[in-house]
Amino acid sequence: MKSLTREEEILKKLRKKFPKTVKKGKVQRERRLWVTVERDSLIEVCKYLKEKGYGHLSSVVGVDYPENFEVVYHLWSYEEKIMVSLKVPLPRDDPRVETVTGIWGAANWHERETGELFG
Repeated sequence: MKSLTREEEILKKLRKKFPKTVKKGKVQRERRLWVTVERDSLIEVCKYLKEKGYGHLSSVVGVDYPENFEVVYHLWSYEEKIMVSLKVPLPRDDPRVETVTGIWGAANWHERETGELFG
């Protein structure tokens, strides 16, 4: 039986811990993981990841798709040397998400820039 990669293990743990929240997950390549979560659980998922060693928020970006907006949080673990990107889809008629500055202070600038860009 093939053992899971470290990235696959992280995704499996996220799905187990947040079964109703983690909507999609994909190991893009070694050291790179994408996870889509619902906005109502963003803070809970972020706190969990920070506790697991994802102490560096490298960026927050907004994406404008025809059907919705999306906020993407790029999180890095210095211990694991793995980047987890959390994608949070937002409806066009209510594109708001709770701030993560209480978890990563560096989010302040990134969130303000994203907000200014998308209004």
